[in-house]
Amino acid sequence: MGFLYDLFSALFSPEPQRPPAVRKQTDNNTARNSKPVTPAQPKPAAPEQSTVKPPVSPQTEQSGNAQPAAAPPAPKQKNVTEAAAVKNEAPKAKQPKPKPASEPVLEGVVKPEEIYIPEYAGALHIHTERIEMTEAEAIVLGWRFRKKSRMRARITHYFGSRRDLVIPAKIGEYTVNELGEKLFFKAEIDSVRIPDTVKKLGKSCFAWSTVQSIEISDGVREIPEEFALCCKQLREVKVGITVSTIGNRAFAHCEALPYFRFPYDFYSLGDRAFYHSGLRGFSMVRAFNAFTSSQNGSAFLDTPLAAKYKLLASKSSNDTLHILLVCSGHPVIRLPACKAYFGSNAVPDERNSVRLLDCSQCLSVSFAAQTIAFQSSTFSNTIKRNALSVILPPKHTDTIFPGCVDVRYPDGKKYDFFEINLEESPNICCWFLPSFAYRRSDQSVSFKKCRSMWMEFQPNAICSDTLVYASFGRIQGEGQLFHPVCSSLHYVEWEQLGKSRDQNESFHVYLPGRSEIEHYRQEYLLKAFRSRSKTDKLHPDFFDSSVFDRIFRWHNTKTHCYTHEEYLHMVNSEHKKYRRENNKPPHMNQRQKILLALDVLRSTEALFPNRAMYETYLQNHLRYARAIADELPEEYRNLLTKY
Repeated sequence: MGFLYDLFSALFSPEPQRPPAVRKQTDNNTARNSKPVTPAQPKPAAPEQSTVKPPVSPQTEQSGNAQPAAAPPAPKQKNVTEAAAVKNEAPKAKQPKPKPASEPVLEGVVKPEEIYIPEYAGALHIHTERIEMTEAEAIVLGWRFRKKSRMRARITHYFGSRRDLVIPAKIGEYTVNELGEKLFFKAEIDSVRIPDTVKKLGKSCFAWSTVQSIEISDGVREIPEEFALCCKQLREVKVGITVSTIGNRAFAHCEALPYFRFPYDFYSLGDRAFYHSGLRGFSMVRAFNAFTSSQNGSAFLDTPLAAKYKLLASKSSNDTLHILLVCSGHPVIRLPACKAYFGSNAVPDERNSVRLLDCSQCLSVSFAAQTIAFQSSTFSNTIKRNALSVILPPKHTDTIFPGCVDVRYPDGKKYDFFEINLEESPNICCWFLPSFAYRRSDQSVSFKKCRSMWMEFQPNAICSDTLVYASFGRIQGEGQLFHPVCSSLHYVEWEQLGKSRDQNESFHVYLPGRSEIEHYRQEYLLKAFRSRSKTDKLHPDFFDSSVFDRIFRWHNTKTHCYTHEEYLHMVNSEHKKYRRENNKPPHMNQRQKILLALDVLRSTEALFPNRAMYETYLQNHLRYARAIADELPEEYRNLLTKY
């Protein structure tokens, strides 16, 4: 009995209360058959029932009625346990409330710190002291010059040994106003100062020299192309306020040139002007205005400045972001909400240039005439560039893009400038036609002038094999307007300034078309529609009648005119010199020449100064023309009745 009493005393004797977090279980059976309660759980699962008998009070045991004592409710015990655990735990830091769901931020949006905005500085006037010397002294010092009219002189060579030079302002009685081409080509010099008497600088003046500092005083208006090409040690260039133009590759490969200050009246920046230079920044007196100036974005290609930022731009007074260059090395560029204007060659065609240009967030966006760069082949009449996609704002409708660019709206709909404009009016209003822009399958198209401006075009702007009638306003451009695939073209009309220069005159030209002559002959006639020099008094700016004249002036033999087999050989030949030298007209038979003569005689008379040659040919072959009149189209038969 003593043993049983000790056992019951050990099991059911009251024990002092301990915090649950540090309390040790003394009952092995309870520890083995019960689950521990985790205080941190807000809604813990109900504990399993223990196999141990509930405790019995001593009074009940002595009375013989061994009834199990009522256990405290499980939820109360759980709440007490949790409260004790919370008191002993360290206070927890308040967790921030989750932010409400907001609109997703587009990845790749250009940040302000990723846009280079040049600093603005005051105008810099540069005045170099004038040095005068006699002709004999100039020759002794190594200067060679050439006398010009009006007591002017041009310095042509330098054979001296001095490394720090000041260009003489006057040699004898002659004022030096020009530096010749390649004056210091590969010369070993350190610094050169140019006085204000010099007005013109020669091409490649300092190319491949060791010059370290160049100072150009007020008076020079243009820095020519390749002015300081590959001057590896050039560190400083100061230009006067009169400089307005920097030519192509003027400071290319100047790897030690870190900074440049553009003058006040600066207007035009040439192609690759600072290409592969050490340029890390530049300043200007006033912001570049892409609307009124010609800034070529390729000037800053492959520089540390372009490698550090995503965009090179300047801001105007109306907060318009004038983008000079979309830097390479970033496949996706998304512009922020702003007014954007892309300058000339702002989107280059490099190996690692941008692939997606997203302008959908812009308030408004405008593009210069040649914003997107591409490579064109004169002989194959094709253009190509690396893949580029452009996303426009939803309401943008006034830009024509080259045919090698994929342009869409934010919803994925393809952007077609001509389809949008033709819905409103049959006349397309535009001021610039890039290469391969018009590729629709229409039979007629009409372009009208926009805001009394010239419509400019790039080579092969019209590329449609179904086009028959084409009408333009005042037009000018570079290269050939019609792609050789336009073999169905039959009628072209455009406007030109008349002799009085007060009003425009209308000109028109008829072509036989490929239905009457073969494709390669029609391709040759399309060469007449190309840009012409404005100083040429024989032909208007847009049409060259000598292309037609050459067919009738060359002897009609295979030795002087190429056949179809020779034409295919010229097209497939890889030797460019062969194609240039063999600029002979195609061989045409008598019937085809009669059709061409009739087309010339019903075209505008002022376009063909040698119109009498076509009339003479038609008179000499009138008998044969009447014999085949039934085989000719009706419009040609009606013309033959006049002769």
